[in-house]
Amino acid sequence: MFRVISMSLVGALAAVLSPVAQSAIVPWPTHCNWQSDRLSCFGVFHEGLARAPLLGDLDARRPTIGYVDKSGAVVIEPRFDDAMDFANGLAAVSLDGKWGYIDARGEWVIAPQFEEANPFGTGGAAMVKQAGRYTLIDRNGATLRRLPYGTFYRSTFHQPEIALFPVRVPTPPKVWRVEDGEGVTLPENTAFLSVSAEASDVFAVRVRQSPERARWGILDANGEWRLPPAVLDATDEPVTDGELTAVEDDDTWRLYDNQGRLLGTRDYRSFKPLLTGTWVAEGDDHERWLVDAAGNEIETLERRASPYVERDEFVLYELEDAVVIARRNGETLRMAAPGLETLYYRDGVLWLYDEARNVMDIRDLAGDSLIDDATRQRLKEYQVDLFTLPADLKAGDGERSLPLAALKPRKAGRPLAVLTADGEIVSNGDWDAFPDTDDVLAPALVKTLEGRIGAIDANGDWVIPADYDDMVAFSGDYTLAQPNFGGRVVIVDRDGERYPLSPQIFEHQRGFNAGLLEFSERSSQGDSRWGLWSVAEGAVVVEPRFTSISEFVDGYAPAAVRTDAGDERWGIIDRQGEWVVEPLHEDRSSPERIAPGIYEIKRRAGEDERRSDWRYQLVSTETGGPITDLLYESAEVAGPERLLVQPVDGGVRLIDHTGNTLASGEGLVDRFETNGTLALTLFEDLDGALDSHGEWQVEPAYTQSLDFVPPLMQVRVHDGHETVVVDDAGNVQPVDNLTPIPGMMRYSLNLEDDDATALVNTDGEELTRIPGQRAIDQASGANGLVAWRDEGARLYGVMNAQGEKVTGAHFSNLGPMREDRAAFERRKVSGDLVGFIDRAGEIVIPAAYARVSTFSESRALVFGNGQGMFFIDPQGRKTFGFGVLCNRFVVTNPQDEVTWPAELDETTFSCLGEDSGEENGAQDKDGAQ
Repeated sequence: MFRVISMSLVGALAAVLSPVAQSAIVPWPTHCNWQSDRLSCFGVFHEGLARAPLLGDLDARRPTIGYVDKSGAVVIEPRFDDAMDFANGLAAVSLDGKWGYIDARGEWVIAPQFEEANPFGTGGAAMVKQAGRYTLIDRNGATLRRLPYGTFYRSTFHQPEIALFPVRVPTPPKVWRVEDGEGVTLPENTAFLSVSAEASDVFAVRVRQSPERARWGILDANGEWRLPPAVLDATDEPVTDGELTAVEDDDTWRLYDNQGRLLGTRDYRSFKPLLTGTWVAEGDDHERWLVDAAGNEIETLERRASPYVERDEFVLYELEDAVVIARRNGETLRMAAPGLETLYYRDGVLWLYDEARNVMDIRDLAGDSLIDDATRQRLKEYQVDLFTLPADLKAGDGERSLPLAALKPRKAGRPLAVLTADGEIVSNGDWDAFPDTDDVLAPALVKTLEGRIGAIDANGDWVIPADYDDMVAFSGDYTLAQPNFGGRVVIVDRDGERYPLSPQIFEHQRGFNAGLLEFSERSSQGDSRWGLWSVAEGAVVVEPRFTSISEFVDGYAPAAVRTDAGDERWGIIDRQGEWVVEPLHEDRSSPERIAPGIYEIKRRAGEDERRSDWRYQLVSTETGGPITDLLYESAEVAGPERLLVQPVDGGVRLIDHTGNTLASGEGLVDRFETNGTLALTLFEDLDGALDSHGEWQVEPAYTQSLDFVPPLMQVRVHDGHETVVVDDAGNVQPVDNLTPIPGMMRYSLNLEDDDATALVNTDGEELTRIPGQRAIDQASGANGLVAWRDEGARLYGVMNAQGEKVTGAHFSNLGPMREDRAAFERRKVSGDLVGFIDRAGEIVIPAAYARVSTFSESRALVFGNGQGMFFIDPQGRKTFGFGVLCNRFVVTNPQDEVTWPAELDETTFSCLGEDSGEENGAQDKDGAQ
């Protein structure tokens, strides 16, 4: 028998294995990961055998693995690329890149044919991966169920102990036509969808064609391929506007029309739709072009040119000496502007300035100049102040009723003027100032030299004579004006007609709300209550009883009242102050108008509600009440009178403006997308569990892996709405903080309000309570014992299933108690070294190891602290171990004698032939040096 000097053996082994950083007390790995953790390639005993990487140079990319028995004898010769522990009579092993199963003799039971294999469960089935799809097989290798692409097996440490197989499955997305709710049939194995606002009748679809291959295509609203994946051959999402489709491939863009014709391959670095039928492309040197639906470059832009103005109908570019307007369908307009320094866009009009800040030109969106040369020259004599409409008012609808600009002469003594909508300069010697020019409506206010105020139209003509000492700029159909200082304030409309106003109402008013004047009175509770004054009727139409009134739109406004209990509640009123929708909730936020006649209210989620801080509900002015139950998320407007909503009881619905369901889908919503014609819903993948026949034992409904914990066979998971406890039959207990403990029929219950943790039995009875949250380390549960933590000392002790503390808190870390042994650390006593205690908490194996496994079949694998790696029995006695000779693993007995391989030939162990016995640690077979 050949013996190796201990220091050489241990030193070589430590050099190979010690750089791996691992926690000392963790579950021993079940998979070999040679590159990052070589210890993981050694296994603990299962069914009398343990895997070991025994052949091959330690510098090799991967080892060759065999199995040893408890005596250290190699009973299955090392020949596998990878291997797992035995479970239920079989072990998964890999050979030449394919996995199969062997029995305890090392004979093939299921020939190697799988890309992945996992342990057999107690029900006689195992999950493998074949041809890219997870498949459940029986002990003969026959297929029980083949799962679709995108399904993932959720490997579990407890798999050899259970008959269920946790899997995560994709939930098929849904596509509906917004108009009628009709579903669009999607291709099999659809993995992802995307719509574009510029493409109303098509959408992009990603289809799994194999495990390693998924390709994009373009599908139309009828479920027919506009451009199938075979044509586009796109791995990245294509970009489409419904006419042209662009695909990126290694920084080169391929362009296709709707007939699948390749229009060209361009070396653009980016290519994206600007408007339907008009694209913007960028080259390697940041040159940019506008491109039409045929792939033609129709306009050259400057390097890094970015849109100056973007609207639904057009995009405006400011270039060095030109202005370019891009519209849909490849329509562009270039306006030459040599000397252009500054460009302004205001309410459908382009203002072009030169370096001296003089107006070069004023043009409309058709490119036509609004001023002649004479006016252009005269404008140099004025400071130009543009009249602008309110930001929320859409410009360009109908005839402009404001002048283009107010003009203040640069030379004293000259009269003020305006630039009319027709491009004429009109002055008036009586004008002294323009009080407001920004965010105003016509007519425009003018103050005269006599200090009186009136208003003019777009041509500079008086619409409201200057008969007032004070007047507020128009922001709606009415404004307030005072004919004489100290006199009564009146209401004036845009035609100059006056309406009387009560002084008391004026004193407490805060402005107009869609033609009604809001005013307040002090309530008996000391706060302000708001009412409404009608201009047309010249009287109060709504008595002051609301704590707040929001803006009227289409004749309705959110309003709030205060209850006798002091709560503020919101509803919807009409212009007469009558409730159209009675107050439903007491949150401070006003209902939000999301569509004509549809308002969304929100309230804070209750303590028993999860997933988000808010709950939502839609109400309708047409129905006078709610059109949905409570929703998890804010509704999405999908199109005219169409909305996508997520009810709290799950799924998604497409509804009309009355709440009628047009289409629905089940699942946990990941996100919505809509382009006004199509509504897409993508769902999260969900977890369930198959039985050993491939049938659903627990339906996919959860967002976490179903890693069932024996003996309770339960797991704490989230269902997308709340945290629940699920058993292996699919039964649910909606208890948020209840966690099953392995190895005992008990739960850990986290009591946040009491800052404590309780041990609870299966009847829900509290057996004991420990100060501090999560003070029971449920991961350490095994064989009726679990670790508990002293919150103050931050140390652990052992507790039994009755809640009795078997030991005090003496340990820095504790592992699970298996076969009456649990690993421990006492850092203040023995640093990071690990030993073992018995069920009474007595130290039976002193802390001497850097890393250990739990005991399994009366053996534990230990490593470190200058002792190498070896198996010990429950008394801590070394049974056999592993050493390194000539950069190869060998099996050794307790006396460090090599027991495997039986013959040490110099071809394999080349260092034995070197004349350096002491240096390489070699001795002869009799032990003599």
